[in-house]
Amino acid sequence: EPFIFFRHYRAMHGVIIMYDMTNSSSYENIEKYLIEIRMYNEVENEILLLGNKSDLFYKCKVMTKSSQAFAKKNNFLFSEVSALKGSFEEIQNLLLPLIKSYYSL
Repeated sequence: EPFIFFRHYRAMHGVIIMYDMTNSSSYENIEKYLIEIRMYNEVENEILLLGNKSDLFYKCKVMTKSSQAFAKKNNFLFSEVSALKGSFEEIQNLLLPLIKSYYSL
């Protein structure tokens, strides 16, 4: 269970929530983190939902369709990535909307 410093919530301009696609409890905890983010943050944030370990598709416990639907319902950006396969450029492209929304404040 990660410890998040609540005082940092107030200054956030964007949020990246990453879950492990091979661990369903990792995905199920997203709702809890969203409650905390919304409770302690003073502004509406752009949120990027990232499913990690897409290279382990044969072990996936979290289906892409359910993650996509969750992201769409909550108006989040969404992608699945693989740290092992080096999705750096893809992640970098996903971060651009977060950066742009910060500078347009």
